[in-house]
Amino acid sequence: MRRYFQKRTVHPHSLRKPVAFSTIFVTGIETLFQMKQLVTTLLIASLLFSCKKNESADPVYDLLGRYRGTFNRTGMDSSQVTVYFKDNHTFEGTGGPLNYPAICSGSFQQNGTNLAVNDTCTWTANFDWTLIFDGNYNLSFSGENSVRIWRTNGTLTDEYILTRITR
Repeated sequence: MRRYFQKRTVHPHSLRKPVAFSTIFVTGIETLFQMKQLVTTLLIASLLFSCKKNESADPVYDLLGRYRGTFNRTGMDSSQVTVYFKDNHTFEGTGGPLNYPAICSGSFQQNGTNLAVNDTCTWTANFDWTLIFDGNYNLSFSGENSVRIWRTNGTLTDEYILTRITR
């Protein structure tokens, strides 16, 4: 029994001044607030760094300018084409013989790697109207002065490989 009631010696430097309960309570609240700020900051930082960036392998350039190149439809011959994309979102161009492809004039809208073309010409009914440069296309740039414009419909792919000749 003695052991429990023995007097302990306390080192004089280990004595602390008594602290009021209100001081402990306020300090605890401040610590909780600081921890909440820290957790919120870490959560926001982790969300920012974990978001997938738009790291497209293909660079996107402005399409404006005069282009010359080739048109090819899957399984068919190639033909020479010219297209002039103007800064007022209009275009004009020429296709190969017998409207292969049929390029005239109209408007266009580039949105990144997508191209929407609206042909405004009047055409005769003596050729395949799917050869008209009209509708939605994909864009792929290989350098600032070279572009591939294509679309796939079923098993057929219409592809324009163009090189800029002037801006």
